[in-house]
Amino acid sequence: MIISTGFVNAQTWSFELFGGVPYNVPLPLIIKQNGYDDIRITAKYFSEPFISPYYWVWRFNRQNNGHGWEFEAVHHK
Repeated sequence: MIISTGFVNAQTWSFELFGGVPYNVPLPLIIKQNGYDDIRITAKYFSEPFISPYYWVWRFNRQNNGHGWEFEAVHHK
């Protein structure tokens, strides 16, 4: 007879680290003020991906029996 608990008490930890170059998509921006006409522009956001500090993301992940949690930090200047 073979008895196996398999992954009943399975736990996994992971750590991920990413780096890269951000691209900011131009998006519509509407500013509403009481007593004034709406201001409608296309917002073009600026970033400097090759000047320190650089774009990065890191994430811790823990899975336990089909449930889990993550903690993530993102730096995008």
